Amino acid sequence: MDCMYRLILLIAVLIGFAWSGIAPQDTRLTWVLETVPVMIALPLLLATYKKFPLTDLSYTLIAVHAVILMVGGHYAYAKVPLGFWMTEAFLGTQGYIWDTQTDMFWCLIGAVTAILLLSRLHDKYLESLAGGPS
Repeated sequence: MDCMYRLILLIAVLIGFAWSGIAPQDTRLTWVLETVPVMIALPLLLATYKKFPLTDLSYTLIAVHAVILMVGGHYAYAKVPLGFWMTEAFLGTQGYIWDTQTDMFWCLIGAVTAILLLSRLHDKYLESLAGGPS
């Protein structure tokens, strides 16, 4: 893919960031705490873009994660409208004694699944980067 795709991702993230900061549903501090990874990562990615380019797949996954953080920051995760249908089943498990271990297990499952599903595609992107950023 080309620079236009990366520019579209950047614009989408910036629009999402601006939207998330307009009248967040919780306190401004909560919004800042939820979106601070975006505030740190975006300038770093922009500053290192020429010397340390990432693949389009990496930029896409980072953008998706940034959007999730910004939506969570705007609504506070417990109040995201999209998740209302699973509020009892999901948020009700927070008193579960093995909650942290279960969360980490699902993170492991997600990481292994991502490696199995995306590694070949990412390798192709890395090969295209060998010739320099497009």
